[in-house]
Amino acid sequence: MLRQGFEDNRDESAEPRVRVLVVDDEPVQLESIARGLRLYGYECVGAAGAFEAMDVLYGIGGRGGGVDVLVTDLTMPRRSGNDLIKIVRAFRPDLPIVVITGLNPTPEIEEFERQGIPVIPKPFDAGKLDRDIRALLANVNDRGSARVTEQEGEGV
Repeated sequence: MLRQGFEDNRDESAEPRVRVLVVDDEPVQLESIARGLRLYGYECVGAAGAFEAMDVLYGIGGRGGGVDVLVTDLTMPRRSGNDLIKIVRAFRPDLPIVVITGLNPTPEIEEFERQGIPVIPKPFDAGKLDRDIRALLANVNDRGSARVTEQEGEGV
């Protein structure tokens, strides 16, 4: 279930903010990460796992809209963050992704870093996450927008 409490109500007349999908199966972590990102001006949508994240990314139930950045934990039940990243890469190859993890470095983590996906060990400072997101978005803005609308995501 999408954690509606993590969606910001914004003034539609204001300039659009960067929308971040935060995925973590631990509610306290999910809330903490979203709160920290909001302090830096991001709009956050929370998902308690990979399946829920896919609902958001596909726009199921009108919840998707555009997502500009994916921030995901790696270790989650049913589908891991690694599984989620592989799925996302298949239909949104330019979506900026940041991995957050409590795991020690592994070959999987090293591979993410080789692909240019920042990996941030838990616990971390929200400022570090903000800096990594800004660097990814600067790279995307050089190539064109990563945002996809619900209509563009349909049928994927």
